[in-house]
Amino acid sequence: MSSRDAKGLVLVADDGPATVDALRRELAPAGYRVFSAASVAEALKLLAAARFDVVIANVRLPGANDLELVRHVCENLDETEVVATTNYATVDGAVQAIKAGAFDYLVKPIAGDRLLAAVEGAIEALRLRKSAGGADSGKGSPGTYGLWGDSPAMQEVIRAIGKAASISAT
Repeated sequence: MSSRDAKGLVLVADDGPATVDALRRELAPAGYRVFSAASVAEALKLLAAARFDVVIANVRLPGANDLELVRHVCENLDETEVVATTNYATVDGAVQAIKAGAFDYLVKPIAGDRLLAAVEGAIEALRLRKSAGGADSGKGSPGTYGLWGDSPAMQEVIRAIGKAASISAT
């Protein structure tokens, strides 16, 4: 799968055809190549075949424990960000998704501008993480945002800054 003409490759992992269609209608015109999977097993096959920039994962996919796909991507695919989605929003669910490594947590139905902001923010976070990883942080010059260090804690700080920078709020 080539992303030459696309802003990025997005995998929508959701068992609701209407949700998949709605997300595709928002993302495709914005320049993203969108693929879909109706189960965790199907998503894992696609993730093994290609490098996706963003996975939009329903936290309650059939045949899996909550957040299983989110955890898998965050633990195994460094060049992919995850946006978790749900029909059943709770504060605890949002906290668990973010702790599992999700870049963002969206409640369905997802407004088009909110979806695009989350995907663009996730891709920007990837770009920043790649540039921070390639920088010689802590060895003579500051890395991303002028910060020093490449420890997991500093990477989390850089990721949080990238997430905050993608939101247009005061």
